[in-house]
Amino acid sequence: MKHRFTILALVALSGLSLVWAFVASLVAPALPVQATYLPGEHRTPLLQETFPITRYVALSGTDSAACAATESACRTIQYAVDVAKEGDTIKVASGVYTEINHHGDLTQVVYLSKTVVLQGGYTTTNWVDADPEANPTMVDARSDGRGMVIWGSISPTVEGFRITGGDAAVGGGNPSMNDLGGGLYICDASPLVRDNAVFSNVAEGGGGLAIESGNPVLSKNLIMSNVSSFIGGGIYMNESNSLLSDNIIRGNVARSYGGGIAVGGGSYILHANIIAANIVTASDGMGGGAAFHGNIDREPANVRMDNNFVVSNSAYMAGGLDFVGIDAVLTNNIIARNTAIAGSGVCVYASPSIEFKYTTFAQNSGIGLYIGDSSIDTRTVAVVTNTIFSGGTGIAVDGGATALLEGTLWQNTDQDWWIEGGSILITGTHNYWGDPDFVDPDAWDYHIGLNSAALNRGVDAGVYSDFEGDMRPMRGGYDLGADELGPAFVVTKHTFPAAAEVGERLTYTIRLTNTGVVSFTPVITDFLPGSVTPGGVLTWTPLLTVPGDVWVQTVPVTVAASHTGPLTNVEWVTTEEGPQRIYTHTLVPELTVTK
Repeated sequence: MKHRFTILALVALSGLSLVWAFVASLVAPALPVQATYLPGEHRTPLLQETFPITRYVALSGTDSAACAATESACRTIQYAVDVAKEGDTIKVASGVYTEINHHGDLTQVVYLSKTVVLQGGYTTTNWVDADPEANPTMVDARSDGRGMVIWGSISPTVEGFRITGGDAAVGGGNPSMNDLGGGLYICDASPLVRDNAVFSNVAEGGGGLAIESGNPVLSKNLIMSNVSSFIGGGIYMNESNSLLSDNIIRGNVARSYGGGIAVGGGSYILHANIIAANIVTASDGMGGGAAFHGNIDREPANVRMDNNFVVSNSAYMAGGLDFVGIDAVLTNNIIARNTAIAGSGVCVYASPSIEFKYTTFAQNSGIGLYIGDSSIDTRTVAVVTNTIFSGGTGIAVDGGATALLEGTLWQNTDQDWWIEGGSILITGTHNYWGDPDFVDPDAWDYHIGLNSAALNRGVDAGVYSDFEGDMRPMRGGYDLGADELGPAFVVTKHTFPAAAEVGERLTYTIRLTNTGVVSFTPVITDFLPGSVTPGGVLTWTPLLTVPGDVWVQTVPVTVAASHTGPLTNVEWVTTEEGPQRIYTHTLVPELTVTK
């Protein structure tokens, strides 16, 4: 009798990687409640709850019954939402959904007021594996209202949709500003909104989407080509506690401020987003990439930005980012190629506490960082640590504001700094002049190279990773700017032959490729399975030079005649140049052994 089993190769590796971090909401299924009967009656239920179920929507369906079977799918998303119970999952097949409803005295394609999981990207022949790219599921309002509204104290999940054609002027809503959230309007809710594309929508505030109150999480969405006639071309957020992680916010337009994002009061975390090519069109407009405008006469809004890329945005003032009445901490951000008349990279005004740590300002059209104030009581104090200023003018301090710098690389074509209006600028004791040696700035690649004047020049600012999650420090000291120069590599492992009998030999081949710009000496540890000979642990320490050096090692083994079940092989790679985050990668099974 022959038994077949599979060898799995597990490779743990480290190197340059983009850390995608976001918060997921899990909905606990409701427990069934036993039916209750009236006195003297036989089996008359007063209350009957069931476990959450899955419901289905397809353009070929019919709005009838419960939509609880694939062969009896609903026709419209709204019908499925209406019949769904709390905790249900609604799977929507590809197609364009345009049916308008007037739930909540608003006008939209989908009105969501219960905690469900709403997923697009399926087909009528595959309800298991969602693929929104291959199977686009489009919510298209066709300018007859909003695409989607999420309303009330609920925590739904919305993922895998393309939301377009929304016009908030038709949708109704907020009495103080009716025209909010052309594509998606979130009010008082705490949804997880991920892996969606929100594009070609219009509104007065938040052309793509608007958030009022609640605790939403937006992750891995594309917010693109939306238009606002006032604020927040891509996104408008007010008085909420929102997390934005790993989104692309690109090519949006606002008239007054916040081409990509506009923020009022509240608390916000922006992590690893790309904010690019957004525009504010007014002659006095502000915040091409994002505008954070708190309530100056009340407690300031709170903002934390880390690992973001803010590039090629434009406005009259603050081409990249604009802060007014904000408490903020910005860490490991790249602010590059933004254009404005004043403060082309970042403009800060009337913000009592703002910190910049490990920031790369590069190729902005004028002033990289403008710190300013006016005659009001709130005075800006900016603390700027471990910074690269490379462009026209590095920093300007105006209107009685204060800027405290430490650890700075200066490379500016106009001037490094200027001070006016009784302001204070203290540049600190660690100042350097030279070339940051960006890898390819014309292609938006602001990694530093081997010849960078930023290498090992920083101070300990309490930050121990860079904008891609690589560890700080490496190579003996902290690098200035958002990038920490260190090793980058790829590890693969293969087996040969593709099929073998127990007792025969097979060969593992380990390949390590240097994909970075740094020579390094890795420590490679191979944990062989217990059912092969030779077994145990093998270790190598090769030197990999740049560029593209490859190290290959073959390990021939024999499978024990008594072995049954899978073979698991683990590879660990670390470097002597600095601590590295270790990743585990499971290779596709490649070897079948027969017995």
